[in-house]
Amino acid sequence: AKLTGSQSFSYKFQRLLPGTWLFMTGDKTPVIIGVGRITQRGKGADVATAKGPIALMEAAVRRAAADAVRGAHLQSQDLLSRVDSVSTVALMMEERVPKQHRPLYRNPAFALAQLLGAKPGVRCAVSYHGGDKPQVLVNDLAEHLSNGHCHVGIVAGGECLDTFMRASKLGRAPGGMQVRDAIGREVGSQQSSTSGPLAWGDVKYGDEPHIVGNVERQDSKQEAIHGLGSSQKKDP
Repeated sequence: AKLTGSQSFSYKFQRLLPGTWLFMTGDKTPVIIGVGRITQRGKGADVATAKGPIALMEAAVRRAAADAVRGAHLQSQDLLSRVDSVSTVALMMEERVPKQHRPLYRNPAFALAQLLGAKPGVRCAVSYHGGDKPQVLVNDLAEHLSNGHCHVGIVAGGECLDTFMRASKLGRAPGGMQVRDAIGREVGSQQSSTSGPLAWGDVKYGDEPHIVGNVERQDSKQEAIHGLGSSQKKDP
């Protein structure tokens, strides 16, 4: 996660589960002022206590905030309360979610902003999938900072596909959905859990996120057969 800002500070979060804060100088040059990262390990870990993608991003962001204020006369939550832009990388986990249940997170940036206690009206942006998309979000935030459209920003990303698939095999997929693996096989269809489904999913309010970047993706034959493809073709 990364933090970036204008005039006094700001931040952004980078790829996977890192965190970084950016600082904007007097001439509105974006500067990274804090970074954070968290990794959730252990295939034997209880899926009931495992963090979801938004919670993992929150943890990385808070580490970035602590890194940003180290040695300064400012509390990390004070910095987080000044955030006016939150950007997140699209979740690859969504590719395993059946079409009728997509998206599991309509606006992950907004869900993250709520957990962080960001100010009302915070700008929320989400990228498409792709190896360059963390950098695309960084560039997008830097442009908004230099133009004075925001002053403190976050770029974050997080994945927990392993936890998601393990929960699905135990019959605990979010919302009780039927999930397929990468080659189209149903998982968890013969199992049931007394613990109930994972309480993952987007918040029920908030505007649609600003979409950054574009996607030109053609579903594979195997994806089309098993209903796994996204069939998306959108402009920025």
